[in-house]
Amino acid sequence: MIDDNLKFFDDKNISAKKILRKNYFSEKMMGQLFKNDSVVSNGKIVKPNSKIKPNDGIEIIIRDEISNYESIDLGLKVDYEDQDIIVVTKPAGICMHSYNHEINLNNGISYLFDQRELKRKIRFINRLDMNTSGLVMVAKNPFVQNFLNREEIKKSFCRSYIAIVEGKFNEKKGILRYALAKGKDEIKYEIKDSGVNCEMEYEVMKEYESHSMLEVNLITGRTHQIRAILSGIGHPLIGDELYGGSMEKIQRQCLHAYELSFMSMRDMSIRDVISEIPAEIQQLKGL
Repeated sequence: MIDDNLKFFDDKNISAKKILRKNYFSEKMMGQLFKNDSVVSNGKIVKPNSKIKPNDGIEIIIRDEISNYESIDLGLKVDYEDQDIIVVTKPAGICMHSYNHEINLNNGISYLFDQRELKRKIRFINRLDMNTSGLVMVAKNPFVQNFLNREEIKKSFCRSYIAIVEGKFNEKKGILRYALAKGKDEIKYEIKDSGVNCEMEYEVMKEYESHSMLEVNLITGRTHQIRAILSGIGHPLIGDELYGGSMEKIQRQCLHAYELSFMSMRDMSIRDVISEIPAEIQQLKGL
């Protein structure tokens, strides 16, 4: 048990369950909390229908967990951290998870947790392709993960990318709406009417002789969404060999998740995190 337990108050004399419901706890999670005696008020375990006075509030006990990932120092840059969230910059070339026992982002997060003496499972809120760099957010407890995955809370979750693509755009900003499905090779995604609907905003930030720098804001978040759509409309990412991008200047796709905005569970305020653009992408901006 650690000291960063969640605390909630209400201005009315209402039940513990109603306080949790007002703070976006799912019915399943509430059931588990009460079953495990993890809801207390004034140091005493409370039941779902226990009346809680406004000044007393309730406290959610966050218990230690076991993580099965080896702790490895990957030199990850921590861009933001509070009691519930840690946001790091994932370098290009590192997978989120292990597929053949290779080093992956779980190992680096395990190291950061160990440094903080934090005994927690790793719960990624967003994910990036292996060769995409940028901000990745990790929840430090299951309650915050549940909160951030609620549909009404997801609306406040903004993800912005810098992309350098081949060619120039006639329309300098707009919304791209396409349906994506896996191609015959079962690896790439293609624009198909029978696919899953995808949507994202783009704006041309700078134009160069043969390429453009875009800011892309995700509205939906599908696998390979940015890469597949931009390639499908004739503007593949530079360095994205899978989707037809030129490999002459760089050996990784020029896509960086540079900004995240999300809502804090503790005070419902919006937090904004910005990451530096990697040097290898910076050097392409003027070519």
